[in-house]
Amino acid sequence: MTLSDLPNLHSSSDYYAQAFSLFRHYSDQKQNAKRWYLNNLTPLAQKYSRLSVLSIGCGNGDVDGYLIREIFLTNCAHTVYHGVEPSRAHRYEFLDKMRSASSSVTVGYGENTPCGINVDSCVSESIDMLLFDTDFETFVSSQVAGPTRYDIIIAGHSLYYLKLLAPALDSIFYRLLAPRGCLTIVHATSADLKCERPVCGFLSIIQPRLSVSYV
Repeated sequence: MTLSDLPNLHSSSDYYAQAFSLFRHYSDQKQNAKRWYLNNLTPLAQKYSRLSVLSIGCGNGDVDGYLIREIFLTNCAHTVYHGVEPSRAHRYEFLDKMRSASSSVTVGYGENTPCGINVDSCVSESIDMLLFDTDFETFVSSQVAGPTRYDIIIAGHSLYYLKLLAPALDSIFYRLLAPRGCLTIVHATSADLKCERPVCGFLSIIQPRLSVSYV
């Protein structure tokens, strides 16, 4: 397997969700990532009464739902959370998790925006959450979220899907990240994705490569 073998998420949403479920079952990277986020993002979140977060490839909420509950909502009076996720199965699973965790949220599915991008939502007194049915490049070029600048941007195993990495990073640093904002990245290298190892061994040894950068 190489990075070029990754499927198009719009054309294979169900396939991707099934493959990710298998990965999630065998891998310990989720627990490692949660532990790292808790230790490193909590002090950052505590600086804000109103926090804005962008998650590029937010997935099904296994990790990001944890971040919302245990870090953002615990430490901030209000959180604006935007997730970019082309997989409908993952977006809906994420919303189901949010609804199960709190009876006070109002969930909306598939609201169409003027630029043609469907947006799912989860709203309460403490969170305004929007999930965008698109890829990152279209999210940026369409300005569907308006001129929002984010205090925290998360890219969890999603950089592989960016068409051009350098322009995407330019957009993150110069258009999306707020002054003194934080970018966190979880990424496996091409070497990690090679299949010389048995599948279960490969899935269990992936460790998150994470960093915090300030601008």
